[in-house]
Amino acid sequence: MPRTYPGNQACKSVGAPAKIPGRRGGNDMARVVLLQPPYLRALGSHNDRYPLELAYYAAHLRNEGHEALLVNADFTGSAAYIEWQRLFRNYRYLVDAMRFGSPLVDETVERVVGLDPDVVVVSAGDSLVPWVDSGNAYWSAMFSGALRKAGLFTVGVGPFFDQVPERFREDFDAILLGLPSAKISEVVRSRAAGCTSTGGFDVTVAPLRNLVDSHQAPDTLITSAGCPHSCTFCLGRDTGLSLLPRAVIERDLSETRSTLVEIGDAIAPSLQRLSDLQPMFSSSGRHFSCEITVRQASPRRLDALRQAGVRVAKMGIESGDDEFLRAAGKKQSRSTILEAVRRLKDRGFHVVAYVLLGGPSSTPAVVAHTYDLCVELGADEYVVNVWSHHDLANRDFRYDAHFSSTLAEEWGVSEYLPRFFNLQGSQKMGLGRIIRYG
Repeated sequence: MPRTYPGNQACKSVGAPAKIPGRRGGNDMARVVLLQPPYLRALGSHNDRYPLELAYYAAHLRNEGHEALLVNADFTGSAAYIEWQRLFRNYRYLVDAMRFGSPLVDETVERVVGLDPDVVVVSAGDSLVPWVDSGNAYWSAMFSGALRKAGLFTVGVGPFFDQVPERFREDFDAILLGLPSAKISEVVRSRAAGCTSTGGFDVTVAPLRNLVDSHQAPDTLITSAGCPHSCTFCLGRDTGLSLLPRAVIERDLSETRSTLVEIGDAIAPSLQRLSDLQPMFSSSGRHFSCEITVRQASPRRLDALRQAGVRVAKMGIESGDDEFLRAAGKKQSRSTILEAVRRLKDRGFHVVAYVLLGGPSSTPAVVAHTYDLCVELGADEYVVNVWSHHDLANRDFRYDAHFSSTLAEEWGVSEYLPRFFNLQGSQKMGLGRIIRYG
């Protein structure tokens, strides 16, 4: 008989589900669903990005003999996305869903229960890419609670849990802390409750194309996992840096079908690393985009990136106020930002400037200086963000997102947003242009 579940009720701590021994032919192999919850669909958009962290976990579990089913419940298959500024306007719908519940929870539980899994791995963001807005730990906890009420064993993964695991301990049966690791197999086999630290990135993977539906083309290539920096508003801080073997990068690149591919590292590869990887990049027949810091924009590095096929450079401008930048620990200034963007444009890069509004030290003067800098830069695209994901241990961050209208009001920057949105142009799409290319 099919399983039933009690619907979308308040998702607080509940008892661990009863074990079901021998469901897979009497052995210890399990059917595992790896779930990316429908986060951006709650805002009227979607996220078709290939969930890398879940994909690597799925690959490892399959190699171990488990049945692993990857479900991106944020996927719609549409190539169109609502405007970036509409994400801000729609954020109130997510706030309501967090407070009062959402039919998206019921829909997703129906979908997952119908697959008859033994274990469900629920993601909150993605530890392998620098974008923090693909998930929300409190939102994922709601889905975990509903799945547990349906009798399923849930495992939480993602960068949010690394920061404050104790806050979500009661919402999941188990939580994996750190980068994707072979320890997922131990948790799946033993159904061991509690938090498990995984350490470094150590999974062995199969070709990524085999892990999802054929129409979900992977468009991200990672050369390393983690980040050595400690920016105050990023979840990647203090994770360390693990370099992927050249053979893994070469194979993943061969399995990537998109024309323009994101190098999904928190920072661009080092010059030595870039020199080692450049031949395979250059011979791939593809173009790449990558994140790059202002300090990395030396002529030598930019020339190497260009030769490797990088055509889109995403740079954190953050602010046009030097005092604000110092307080944020960004180690850049208005003058170095202008020089870095000039170097990029001189070499023909398409420049995407990330702007940060709000924050503990923000004032109307800081916002004005930032707007003036943006006008002077003349970047090809602007991504307007509000300061979020900071000081997680000491505050409730359930409404944190770089497009959170709730945070914009908290920081007192709501009235300034229209001026920055006008820099984006009327055709500026939302998440599609930011986290999916090709």
